[in-house]
Amino acid sequence: MSRIQHTRWRLFQWHPLFSGVALASFIFNSTTKGVTLYRGLGLVFVGIWFVMCVIDWATRHRLLDWMYSDEAGPDGGPGGFGDFMTNPGYRKAVEEKFARYEAIRPPENPSREYIEKLVADLLEEEESWFARKELGMIGAAAAPVLTEALKDPRYSQVKWPSGSTDATPLESVLELLAPLDAGAVMGTAGPLVGSEDEQVRKTAALHLATVGREETVPTLGRLMGDANGYVRSYVCIGVERAVSAGRATEGFRRAMYDVLLPQCDQRWPSGALNDAASTVVALDRARAAVDLATERYMGEGNNYAYQAIRACTRAGIALPPELIRPIYDRALVLASQPQTEYPAYCVAEESLPALVAALGEGARPMVEAALAHSNADVREAGARELARLAGVTDAVNFVSERASAVGVDGLTDAQRTVYLAFVFDAEVCNGGLMQFFGNSGGAYAVETLAALRELGNAEAEAALAGAMKLIGPLARETERDMRMAAFDGRYKDLKGPLNELDSRYYGAKSDLRQQWLRYAADRPGEFGGTRV
Repeated sequence: MSRIQHTRWRLFQWHPLFSGVALASFIFNSTTKGVTLYRGLGLVFVGIWFVMCVIDWATRHRLLDWMYSDEAGPDGGPGGFGDFMTNPGYRKAVEEKFARYEAIRPPENPSREYIEKLVADLLEEEESWFARKELGMIGAAAAPVLTEALKDPRYSQVKWPSGSTDATPLESVLELLAPLDAGAVMGTAGPLVGSEDEQVRKTAALHLATVGREETVPTLGRLMGDANGYVRSYVCIGVERAVSAGRATEGFRRAMYDVLLPQCDQRWPSGALNDAASTVVALDRARAAVDLATERYMGEGNNYAYQAIRACTRAGIALPPELIRPIYDRALVLASQPQTEYPAYCVAEESLPALVAALGEGARPMVEAALAHSNADVREAGARELARLAGVTDAVNFVSERASAVGVDGLTDAQRTVYLAFVFDAEVCNGGLMQFFGNSGGAYAVETLAALRELGNAEAEAALAGAMKLIGPLARETERDMRMAAFDGRYKDLKGPLNELDSRYYGAKSDLRQQWLRYAADRPGEFGGTRV
């Protein structure tokens, strides 16, 4: 345990006792005369209480940061989740890293030497994240140096350790050059498409598509037949980047539309999710509205029909109810049977919004039937559309934006209930209860418990209450360093029981999301709804 955490923890344990003794001593001393043993002890307790108050104030205001320990955490060195939970020195380093990233501002007229230093930093894993952002902000002035880097074999040879999520030097250079020098990107990425390394082919697919030039279409077409489905997926990602950045030429859009449309009912290898329909819609919304609304792409024979329906619905494309209703009805039946549950529930949850968009209040019976379905995802879709019928487009987005604007304490009681439930579910489903207490949501643990109780979700309430009991009184602390002190020396002991609580929560298939959606639907005026 670090010294500052040890100090705060002991203060937390003994402060109430010394406060009580100090008060009693003050009263006793004020009613007695002379110097007695009791009077002397009382003065000692008052003095200790005063020192404790001073230390507590100093630590709360971070005046004792020099006491922070830089020791490695329980995972054997800085960098693990355990280190973040138990090592304040590591937490502070992480915070400083993000603060440095946010504070990046390049000079107004950077010299070539300055840019060369940044490009060289792309070869260093610890510096590449910062260098990539600054080079992107510099823009066209960095293009000559980046283009030269493509000739340096180090940028294609240097790889990060397995498990790293950072872009490699080659990926960074190609990404930065895409809006600046399409020719250089095509010249470098083009030859890579024949590589035996699927990661190299993914890199080539992504960046060739990102330039949005018609001359890349034949190569991209071949990549859409790649034996690795993720290579195909990277083509689609690159195409959407080109479209959203305004780099896609008209010829590129037309040609890639023709390449990708036939992919919308294909099963991609390697377990890759076929999301070609969303790219088709991005390329040409008007053509997609006609081409996708057919039996081939939205009929029972296409396992990816839900992707086509979702892409159209999210783009505001009206789909004919006579096409969607039979798909929806069949999906409801299949989603109630374990052996055909997937992808039937996906079809149901994506078809219902299309029917609500087309029929309005006429779809209410279907929404109510979905709310009573045996499948949790279908029930959640029903709750989402119930809220939509009340004029609530996205309750979570609404309260998240409100919280950013006015703070959590500035939300109404109903808004805070939905917001805290959302944060709890998001944190626990992402990294477990331990992550919840390690992040900002943990500052509202007590209020979150009340929110879960308000929504009537027994599984979530039991998980959080159980975690708070295991962690102890510090689980209620609003200051993160105080909450984290509870894990010092107990990380491994707490990890198992908290993981067990996580598993119970996941296994219960909680209806928490459905509950906050229905809660918002009952109070539309609190969530931007049009019907009060």
